[in-house]
Amino acid sequence: MLVNRAPHPNAARLYVNWVLSQEGQRVWQQATGYNSRRLDVDGPPDTAPKVGIKYVRTDREEAVPYYGRAVAIVKETMPQ
Repeated sequence: MLVNRAPHPNAARLYVNWVLSQEGQRVWQQATGYNSRRLDVDGPPDTAPKVGIKYVRTDREEAVPYYGRAVAIVKETMPQ
């Protein structure tokens, strides 16, 4: 979210650029516990993205075909 009529017009741009930088992602990762999508930011090895693997973006429409299979897997593995 950006603030309309911010005190400085470039403040939001400066903040976003810092958050997306290597240093910003390292700080964000330490504060939130979530791994960065940047490959040059070290995080927990078990949750780090692997180079060369295509990940499914679940927030996109192209992921809709995967939902049915995911529900089927959950139903197979979860007791009723």
